[in-house]
This record gives sequence, C-alpha cells and structure tokens, in this order.
Amino acid sequence: MKKLIYIFNILLTMFVFASCKDENVFVSIEDEPFYSILVSIPDNSTRATYKEDGENIAVIWEKGDVLKIGSNEFVFKEMQGTNGLFFHYGELTGDKTQATFGFSANGEGSQVQSKNNHCREVLEGSVPADYDFAPNAKNKGVIQLFPAQNMSLLHIQTKSPAMFLGGSLLEIKGLDKDYSVSLGEDPSLVFADKGDTLDVFVVVPSGKTVSGTLRFYFYAYDENKKNAEDGDEYHYYMKCNASVSTKYNEVVKMPLPSKPTHTALQLGLPSGTKWATTNLGATKESEAGEYYAWGEIEPAAGGDYSPANCKAYNMVWSELYNSGIITKDDKTGILTPENDAATQNWGDDWKIPTKKEYEELINPTYCSYEMVKYGERYGFEFTSKKNGKKIFFPNGGQWEGLKDCTTIEAWQNYGGNKKVTNYCRGQYWVSNVVENNARDRGCAFTSVKSSNGKFTDEPNFQDQNRTYGRNVRAVIKR
Repeated sequence: MKKLIYIFNILLTMFVFASCKDENVFVSIEDEPFYSILVSIPDNSTRATYKEDGENIAVIWEKGDVLKIGSNEFVFKEMQGTNGLFFHYGELTGDKTQATFGFSANGEGSQVQSKNNHCREVLEGSVPADYDFAPNAKNKGVIQLFPAQNMSLLHIQTKSPAMFLGGSLLEIKGLDKDYSVSLGEDPSLVFADKGDTLDVFVVVPSGKTVSGTLRFYFYAYDENKKNAEDGDEYHYYMKCNASVSTKYNEVVKMPLPSKPTHTALQLGLPSGTKWATTNLGATKESEAGEYYAWGEIEPAAGGDYSPANCKAYNMVWSELYNSGIITKDDKTGILTPENDAATQNWGDDWKIPTKKEYEELINPTYCSYEMVKYGERYGFEFTSKKNGKKIFFPNGGQWEGLKDCTTIEAWQNYGGNKKVTNYCRGQYWVSNVVENNARDRGCAFTSVKSSNGKFTDEPNFQDQNRTYGRNVRAVIKR
C-alpha cells in the first residue's frame, strides 16, 4: 500500500502532543558573486518534505525554498551533510541578526511554494553574533532554526476511502473558525486506493484548549467537474469528551476512524446534490438503520409509532408553520432544521431530501435504477449516467406500531403481493409537506408502486401517515 503524506499549516486549536525531533539538514550554491549560509534544524521542526522514523521527523530542504536573513533572501541549493546550503546574490542590506523561513503568525511570509505538497512552516532562529558573511566564501558556521514560538504539530492519520489527493481539499470545523487547505496542485499526481494509509500533518498553535466535536472533511477531487467542492465528501467526526490543550514543540498522532463517519457521493446531477451512502442509524449501505415519524428527530421509544409520539400529527400547513415545524405556510413548506432528523443527528451539513431532489435522482435522464440484493437486503440501486457512481437504498420496510416489516417474511405476511414482489419495500420520508394539506399525511419516497391492489418495482411517492416509522436518507445542504 502507498503511504500518502501532506503537511499543512493551519491555526488549529487542540490536543496533547508527544515530542517530535527532526534530523539536521544541508544545502549549497553556484555562480558568483554570492553569500552563503549553512542552516540546521536540530529539534522539533516541521517540513513539507520529510521522512518519519517513529516519533522523529527528518527535515529535508527542497529546491525553491527561500530563507530570509532580515530582508535578504537566500535560496536553497543543495544538501551538505546534515545541513542545508543556501545562497544570496548581490549585496546584503539591513539587519542580519534574525533568520526566518515560511509564514509568520500574522500570515505574512518569505515564500509561497507552488508544489504538490504545500507547506506553510514557521521556522526562525538567531544568527550568531560572530557569523561571517564574507562574500564568495563558504561559511563554516551553522544557523539553527526552530519552529516559531508556541507552535506544535498534529499528525492526523486514517485509511483512505479511495480518492484523488492532488486537487482535493481538507476542511476542519469545530475550532475558533473553519479552515480549508488544498491537498495539492496537480490531481493527476496522487490517487489513494481504498485502505491506503493517509497522513496529514498540521502545524498548530500551542497553549490552546478545545472540547466538543472536531470535524474533518475531505473533499475529493472530481474528475468530471474538475473541482474539489463538486467531488465526493468524506466526513470524519472526532468527539472530545474533555478539554485538552496543545503543548509547545510537540507532536501527537491522532488516528481518525478507518472509514469515514459519513460519505456523500457526487452523482453528477444537474443540481449538484450529493447523496449520503447510508441511512440514518446504519453502519453500512445494506442496513436499514433507524425509523422516524415525520418531523421527529429520534426513533420512537419502544417502537411506539402512535399519534402521541408525533408532534406533527393532525396539523394542516398553517398549524405546522405556526408551530415552527415547516418553513412556509403552503405546499412548498419543508421541515425546519430543528425538526429535520438528518440535521439533528448528523449535523448542519445534512438534511432530509426534498421531493424535488428525489425526483431528480429517479429521473431516468440522470440515473438508471434496478432492484438488486446488496448484502442481506434487497433495494434500489441508482447508477449515475454522468459518472457511473452507484448509490443503494435498502428496502427497510415500515414500522407502524407493532407491525414490523424489516424482513422479507414480514412483508409477505403483512400484505405484499408475492407474485410481484417478495421482499420488503423501501420507504423514506421526504422533507416536504403533502400537497393536499391533509392533517395526518407526510410525503414518502417508496420503492414499490401500488395501483389497483397490485405492486410493481417502481420508485414513486406516496402520502403516508406521519406517525409511521420510516427510514431517512440524507443529502448535503447546498
């Protein structure tokens, strides 16, 4: 398996780190006249190109690196032993007591690197008072650089879900603000197969504390739309049960789950809607997951899907709107975020799909569909005609009071027409109210069409009792 590594400098605010030690590094020059310097990074430093040995990181300078002595720029030439050799053409001016590399705390820096592995290090050090800046002479002294004051290193590690890394994005939420960083310039350079080790190193400030949920979003580069935001999304959620703090000049390995908490696929639909690959409460695509009454954000306790456990029951549009359950007092009303099970269980990025979004998914112009068995369940598999990606909706049946239809046998006994379909049908709540303003009905997407007592495998919509337990699939908010 490949080991895919990126390093970024984001002002993150968290975690206790284990110490990290860097090996020394060198460089050289050519052409005259020039001034040269030797630079070493002996301890606790970060670098876009490096090799890792346990908790130690060996720093390696790269062509194009620029280091400043005061306002004088020195360009990396080559490694010399364990130090880097840099050179400067022309006369030296101004103060020469401080050496810096990378970006300062206020975002200003001595270089912007245009290479696949972006780096925004903050390294600094004092120039020895007796340092000899004689022109055209190789200096025997060594300038030592260290991470800028109060900086630490966070090592994020997980298994790749299979994605392009070059051209993709990493976004981190749950801090003092949201951070977004490109994973590289050229999407053709790096592709991570499923299961490959993915490492991300992030330079963070120390002396910070944070608690709650930290969310990592990988936006996979999309080959068709040529845009990371338009690609698939892989979300990893990390919960911090107690406040923790960063420590100066230390590194910690932070293993994310081996698979994303949630995944959203870009099917190439005209609206750009990205669909979750699993139902709420499911741990894999073939699982039905949890059951919800329309407008409820938790499954009914003990499977009691009765009017008493559905606050939206027996309300027309105006009553639903005045109660804050829907957004508009008409047939275009949809569930508010506070009453949307997807938003409340998965976070503000997600919502229950609207009828329009379901209609786009089942439109044969954009996706084909067929009833298939996936894992232990039958269900509808939709295949994008734009990019070939597939999404599966398991037939989870229905939960109405004590009538449980989560198995093939239960559906047969409950009233299914065995000559047409011998498995449970899929039934999913839609965010919209019903168009006829019925007091007790919600709009549901179902995998089986009923006509004159006959059932056919055809995705469609039905007005169903709001109290009934149905599955929920989520989409990314746009």
